[in-house]
Amino acid sequence: GARCRTPLPILELFESVSPVDAILRGAGDFRAMDFPTRDLYRRAIEELARQSRRDESQVAERALAAGQMPANDPRPGRESDPGYYLIGRGRRAFEKELGCRVPLKTRFFRFNSDLGVMSYVGMVGVVTALVLALALLAVAYVGAGHWVFLVLAIVGLVPASDIATALVNRWITGQVGGTLLPGLELSRGIPCELRTIVAVPTLLADKS
Repeated sequence: GARCRTPLPILELFESVSPVDAILRGAGDFRAMDFPTRDLYRRAIEELARQSRRDESQVAERALAAGQMPANDPRPGRESDPGYYLIGRGRRAFEKELGCRVPLKTRFFRFNSDLGVMSYVGMVGVVTALVLALALLAVAYVGAGHWVFLVLAIVGLVPASDIATALVNRWITGQVGGTLLPGLELSRGIPCELRTIVAVPTLLADKS
């Protein structure tokens, strides 16, 4: 009689029948990546397909095509991987190529990211002004004098900025969250070409 075969886990079964996975396994290091990274690629393809109103398989094929470079191409090797266009720096150009309609919220966060630290400082400054203004309005409401009002404005600047920094940090953490870094599965250990040495500087207090 036929021998019973152990069924594949649900996730492995899904990957074995997914047309997107079949396309991505055709090039790059997709097969060697760990499951969270492969899932990150798939989610990016789903999002791009939804924004561009294209089929997911078509988006996967376009990502592979974007990474195909001639042997003498001067561009960095990372640009040959489809992940560069799905979750890396090539994402914006790839979105334009697909004709994606990027949500306003995503555009807002990208704009602030492009501004860098100035965006963060600006948000903290605006929230500080609002917190301080609310406190001073309360003081003015009870009829405090001009000198008291001025002193409280100067003294309250530091605690207002502390409150603003905490509020901005909490808002950014809640809206953006953490970013998953791509990684290899390395189920058979680290191959020779990927091995390295980690040097840790150490200061010895004595000879012993």
